[in-house]
Amino acid sequence: MNHVQHPLPSLRRSYHLGQAVGRALDAWDADVRVLVLGTGGLSHQLDGQRAGFINKPFDLMCMDAIVGEPERLTHLSTRELVRAAARRARNS
Repeated sequence: MNHVQHPLPSLRRSYHLGQAVGRALDAWDADVRVLVLGTGGLSHQLDGQRAGFINKPFDLMCMDAIVGEPERLTHLSTRELVRAAARRARNS
């Protein structure tokens, strides 16, 4: 999924894609191993004023939510997610 060029997909759309991939793998009628690989980051920015900065507390909160209550993050817009990462960075 594209998370660099606009228009960016919503977190809800990304979550639904993950659910669809999970259902497809569950329905696969073959005895094979499958590797699903994801890359990227959460709070880091590739360019601009915050280029290279990583907000570790924010990233850990997101990882906990992804594991424990993944739908929680899907209620945030992209703009809200970016603001939350920046706000936590100032308070860290």
